[in-house]
Amino acid sequence: NTTLTWLNLSCNSITDLGVEHFARALQSNSILTSLHLNDNPKITEAKLHTIYGLVANPRTGSSTPHIL
Repeated sequence: NTTLTWLNLSCNSITDLGVEHFARALQSNSILTSLHLNDNPKITEAKLHTIYGLVANPRTGSSTPHIL
């Protein structure tokens, strides 16, 4: 990814399994700084921390991710 900086996946019935797949995709992320996952009640807090760690990773160029 070289252009996607903002992604809204709110209200999409995403589960922890979906977050795992998305986390794999984020491993090659280079620019995403804002990710909206609110209103996905099947995502546990532990999985949200996994995503937060990937978006906040210094190699992404984002020191302060915006995850909802």
